[in-house]
Amino acid sequence: MSLELHQRYEIVFLAKNIYGPKYGVRGQSKSGPQNQLVLKPDLIEQPEPIVFAFDIECTKMPLKFSTAASEQIMMISYMIDTQGYLIINREIISQDIDDFEYTPKKEYPGHFHVFNESNEFELLKRFFNHIINVKPHILVTYNGDSFDMPFVEQRAQFYGLNMFNEIGFRKDSQDCYLSRPCIHMDCIKWVKRDSYLPVESHGLKAVTKAKLRYNPIEIDPEDMCRLAVEQPQTLSNYSVSDAVATYYLYMKYVHTFIFALGTIIPMRPDEVLRKG
Repeated sequence: MSLELHQRYEIVFLAKNIYGPKYGVRGQSKSGPQNQLVLKPDLIEQPEPIVFAFDIECTKMPLKFSTAASEQIMMISYMIDTQGYLIINREIISQDIDDFEYTPKKEYPGHFHVFNESNEFELLKRFFNHIINVKPHILVTYNGDSFDMPFVEQRAQFYGLNMFNEIGFRKDSQDCYLSRPCIHMDCIKWVKRDSYLPVESHGLKAVTKAKLRYNPIEIDPEDMCRLAVEQPQTLSNYSVSDAVATYYLYMKYVHTFIFALGTIIPMRPDEVLRKG
């Protein structure tokens, strides 16, 4: 069988067996018929795990990249099953932010509840505590292995907090941030391997335009610290736009694809996403 035919067969198999009717096996008895397939109509619906997608915004020096050793987190935006949240570091942001809505398209709603915290330490504690309370099954990031997770980890260490002790995530030997009770899905891994987008279109904004079909909010990184003081609401809209894009990109493209592959590849979903 050629590779192309083999791939077609796998797609048909997944379509019919992963997303189609589910069956059980009825074993044979001594006097009865042979094993039988029994339709299980109650297994049609897919499970609904708790999905927690987040993104951070950090301070930076002019013409330099943000480094956790010298910069702070000024915002953390995240979505939990379509409900949005934004945590503000009021040491950096000039005023309190009220709850607001960011819905770029009708099918991608984003209603955000805002926590205005007094400083970065309180911001991190709020973030960790919310993860602990919600107990998500899946943590979603965009380039989180390389930026968001290590940045949060190092800023937590600055205040004597251990991210592994707080939420159970730490870096493994492959520089991936994983946890035993929760899956970490870094969507950029899917983009690089499975999206068929050119290399120059692997940034979150470009992927949003190509896959979610809308124009996200864009801000020059050099303007972010100025906007934190002069136009904090504009910066807040920008921050949550990344969380919205990350969440819906994962739900629309990555989630079913990776878990379908997981039915034929004997690996954790984290590994199915990152291997190859």
